[in-house]
Amino acid sequence: MKERFSYIIWTVLLALCLFLTVPELIRSFIYVGDHIKSYWYFFGGGVLYAVAALTLLKTNLQYYQTKHHESLHEAACQILLRPIESISASSSKGGQLVHGGKSNLFITLAPYSFPQFTYLFLLLHLMIDPKYPGYLILVGFSFFFFLHAVSLQLSTRQPDLHRFGVLRSCLFIADFLSMNVAIILYAVRMKIGKAFLFYFEDIWRIVKGLVTISF
Repeated sequence: MKERFSYIIWTVLLALCLFLTVPELIRSFIYVGDHIKSYWYFFGGGVLYAVAALTLLKTNLQYYQTKHHESLHEAACQILLRPIESISASSSKGGQLVHGGKSNLFITLAPYSFPQFTYLFLLLHLMIDPKYPGYLILVGFSFFFFLHAVSLQLSTRQPDLHRFGVLRSCLFIADFLSMNVAIILYAVRMKIGKAFLFYFEDIWRIVKGLVTISF
C-alpha cells in the first residue's frame, strides 16, 4: 500500500513538472533561433557527428552507443556514491552494470536524460578563450551523439523503463531530458554557470505566474 501511494505521488509530481520543463524547452529553441549566429559551430559539430556515424564510426557505432549507455549508468552511480561492482558492453548482447546499494530513477534512466560528456565539454569550455569558438564543435558532436543514442535505445521494451514502471520512467525522461537539453542550448552561448541560473530563474518565474493565476 505504501509503495503504491509513493508511486502515485511521484508519478503525479513528474507529470506536473512537464508544465515547467516543456515551456522552458520551447523557450530555449526560440533563444537559439534569436541568436543563431552563436550556434554555427555547435550545429557544425552535429553535422560532423552525422558524417562520422555514416563513415568512420559506422562499423562499431552500436558498440560505442552501448558503451556510452553503460558509462552514463556508471556516472550516475558515482554521483550518488554507489559502489560499482562490474560493467560490460558489447555490440550484440548489449551491456550491463552491477552496483551496490539501492537503485533509483536517476541511476536507471541516466542514459536517456543525462548528457554527461556534453556537460564535461561545457565545463572545459569555461577555460577556452572566446576567440576560439571552434571548440563548440566538440560540444555539438557529443550532444548529437547522445541524442542519436537515446533515439535508438529508448523503447518501451527497454528493461530500464520497466524497473520503475513505464509511465513514471517516461515522465522522468521527459522532464530531465527537456531540462538538460534546454540548459545545454543556453550554455552554448551563455556558458554553463549562467545557463543554470537563467534556466532556474525562468522556471521560478513560471511557478510564480502559475501561483498568481491560481489565486
